[in-house]
Amino acid sequence: MAASTCDTLLLGQILRFLDNPFEQGVDAAVHINSKGGILISAGKIKAIGAGDELRAAHPHAKVIEYGDKLLVAGFVDAHVHYPQ
Repeated sequence: MAASTCDTLLLGQILRFLDNPFEQGVDAAVHINSKGGILISAGKIKAIGAGDELRAAHPHAKVIEYGDKLLVAGFVDAHVHYPQ
C-alpha cells in the first residue's frame, strides 16, 4: 500500500488480543509488541505491526511517538441497564 500524506503512524507499545484468553490462555491469546506501530489512513486502521517496518514502508506518514505508552483499541461500553 502506498503511503499518502494523510497517513498517520502511531508508535508505542501495542497490546492485541489474538484470541479469547479464557479459552486459549493468556500466553496464546495476548500479543504485546514493545516497539509497535499502528498505521491510520483516512480515519481507519490500515496496518498494525513492527514500528520500524511500518515507518520504512510508509516514509511519508506523519509519525506520532508515544514512547513506552501502551496503545490499545478503544473500549466501548455498549450495554445499557434498565434505569438508563
